[in-house]
Amino acid sequence: MGLEFNAENHVYTYDGISVPSVTTVLDATLNQFANVPADKLEFAQQRGTAVHTATALYDLDDLDVETLDPQLTPYLDAWISFRKDTGFVPKCIESRLFHKRYWYAGTYDRIGKLFDNDCVIDIKSGALMPSAGPQSAAYFEAYNYYLSEKLKTRWVIQLKPNGTYAVHQMQDKEDFSVFLACHTIFQWRMKNDC
Repeated sequence: MGLEFNAENHVYTYDGISVPSVTTVLDATLNQFANVPADKLEFAQQRGTAVHTATALYDLDDLDVETLDPQLTPYLDAWISFRKDTGFVPKCIESRLFHKRYWYAGTYDRIGKLFDNDCVIDIKSGALMPSAGPQSAAYFEAYNYYLSEKLKTRWVIQLKPNGTYAVHQMQDKEDFSVFLACHTIFQWRMKNDC
């Protein structure tokens, strides 16, 4: 059986047992979107999903640009510019992973080589939130847990609505500890129904 994902409910299971996702853990504990109106949050989430789909299809050489919503074009242009400017070529695209020791799952955006280092990349199409570091650390640690060829760096690529991008290296050594603390709080809250 292994790791399975129900996209409609955004629920991961491993051998039939529910597994919290990286984003669920962080959203539930850091409450970073509490002051964002529900309609704006939903719009941003839908845009983020569409941007991720467009960039993934582009990277897989399977995007029909003629059918792309014009509102997404600047984000795709930013991704194309990032790839061209840095020479980044993805090795793995939108793949699921599971950390059996710490019992969490997630879907990283890209694995590849950036600035001569194997890395994990997280793509953002909105504001860069403080949780970006712990989120990328969770993917980084889960990927490295199973493989002998380790990733060296973590990056967030922020795609902007004006067609530009920003590159952020995540270097805080405490990021994974913060994620694990959030995970512990999340598990406690689930156990105590609060």
